[in-house]
Amino acid sequence: MIMHYDSLQKLLATCVAVLVICMNGIAAHAETPADLEAQELARVARAQEHHDADALVALADEYQARWKRGEHGDYILRALDKLATAMGTWEWDDFGKQIELPRKIRLFVLENAPADAPLEIQVHMAGGLTDTADQHKPSFTAAERKRRALLASQVLHRVLAKVDPTVDLSAPVWLNVPVPNGVVDSGSSPSAIKDPALRAEYERRIRENASLIRKRGEQSDVLSWKRRLLLSFEPYLIAVYSPDPNHFYSPGPDAGPELEKILAEIKESAKGKGTAPQEVDAMIARIKTAVAAALTATQPAG
Repeated sequence: MIMHYDSLQKLLATCVAVLVICMNGIAAHAETPADLEAQELARVARAQEHHDADALVALADEYQARWKRGEHGDYILRALDKLATAMGTWEWDDFGKQIELPRKIRLFVLENAPADAPLEIQVHMAGGLTDTADQHKPSFTAAERKRRALLASQVLHRVLAKVDPTVDLSAPVWLNVPVPNGVVDSGSSPSAIKDPALRAEYERRIRENASLIRKRGEQSDVLSWKRRLLLSFEPYLIAVYSPDPNHFYSPGPDAGPELEKILAEIKESAKGKGTAPQEVDAMIARIKTAVAAALTATQPAG
């Protein structure tokens, strides 16, 4: 069969159009948030697996640049979160750089991510800021101390705001919701119940059970984050707002009012949150006692 030139052109055009549609479909699929997250996490994992510090540094620079250009997907934040952790999984030749880069990543995320960014990422980042390894460095100024303390306290506020004292974590949940009057086996489809009233009651029980499972899971995470932040935040505040007994570090004259303001805001955010106020009040009391003791210890004798 001989194909005319015009027919061949039309066939080629059709093939190209179909190919473009297919490629667009593939690209669109590849750019879903879940796919993008998987791709970026895989890039970080490869660099970590090969102990390639230069690749991790390059990825950190790339992700921050992409965020600044307006690419604000959660997958960028999750990649930065994984990066900050990956940088500490083996010993670098430049230990100072290994310590400083994750801190810079955490500061970048907490200062640039929106308040409604995934809370588990914010908690990871805040927890990494509350160390005192560089407390005695000249770079650890009063402004830097305040910067980190405020960022960490903001995350703690958000976590405390998520605490729901109405959720009973000990309440039983069902793998197979029991059917009213046992008319069919537990876990059966509601459509198997002929009586409309019993079916409606069964559907209500299923909804309530599903809701309780979801809320218990959420609250379990929130309470875990709260404990983690309180445990790391307390020693951090004591360390950076207390004078050093050897006089290597002084928090400065503004430290007292600054600390009082931070603690008052934390106390306010804990109100009405079940057991949280008691825990927070106890933490605040311990911090004030420790800082006051450090001030007394560094006062000149007589």
